[in-house]
Amino acid sequence: MPEEFVIRTWGLTKRYGKTLAVDGISFEVPRGEVFGFLGPNGAGKTTTIAMLLGLVHPTSGAAEVLGCDIRKGLGAALRRTGATIESPAFYPYLSGRDNLRVMALTGGGCDAGRIAEVLERVGLAGREGDLFKTYSMGMKQRLALAAALLNDPEFLILDEPTNGLDPAGIQETRTMLRQMVDEQGKSVFLSSHLLHEVQQVCDRVVIIDHGRVIAQGRVDELLRQREAIEVELRPADVDRGEAALRTARWVTGIRRDGDRLHVAAPAERSGEVAEILAGQQIYPTQLVRASSTLEDLFLTLTGNNNRE
Repeated sequence: MPEEFVIRTWGLTKRYGKTLAVDGISFEVPRGEVFGFLGPNGAGKTTTIAMLLGLVHPTSGAAEVLGCDIRKGLGAALRRTGATIESPAFYPYLSGRDNLRVMALTGGGCDAGRIAEVLERVGLAGREGDLFKTYSMGMKQRLALAAALLNDPEFLILDEPTNGLDPAGIQETRTMLRQMVDEQGKSVFLSSHLLHEVQQVCDRVVIIDHGRVIAQGRVDELLRQREAIEVELRPADVDRGEAALRTARWVTGIRRDGDRLHVAAPAERSGEVAEILAGQQIYPTQLVRASSTLEDLFLTLTGNNNRE
């Protein structure tokens, strides 16, 4: 019987000397979904993925991938998993097709028909004979995705799979991932900084910052919990207005964008927002209820921080 969860972690931690890269994260990835793994640069995403693939040993905590304990060996799980992580690495003086042939030979082999099929699927048909060194960044990402699909895995772990793709390529990848999950029953664990795309393709997400989980759940439920009120103020009132609104216990976060405050609070509290500001002799030039997006949620929770 297939595992209910393709990934499970319990207090997973990784320390490099005095640097705590991943700090006790716990989450579960259900089978048969596209699951988003989000966080600012330097939050610990790639380190976590490396631990899940057995490339980095955890300092403490535990994790399972397809029911296999990452500390005891992932051989059985990895044979059922396709993955891309960080920058694609291939032989520069081989063609895209020949790079896949080499991977197929080292991975147990597959026929030429399968190689042609995955190249077609990722949009490299017609360019498969070009040398890898001539590929654009987007083409390299497409080849990496083709390599991940080569052995028809039931589970995909993808680190920034749309990096370098143009808008059409991003949409094609999104459609392909949803089809693999909805029509073929595969599971996808996806790390990406393109939050608009994540919102459209993912069923659930977990957000980490400074190596810790700060939010997780179904995308639609998280957005319902994160209704927002947009408040536009005169420039001289922005600092005082933000300070006043932060005193309200039902305000869970505020993101500042010029003279506009994005206040994470139930939409029905908009009248109380106006009252709090009026108490400080602050009168908004605009106050409206706003539908929350995953980007709003992310920026509010992480403090609009994009660290390297």
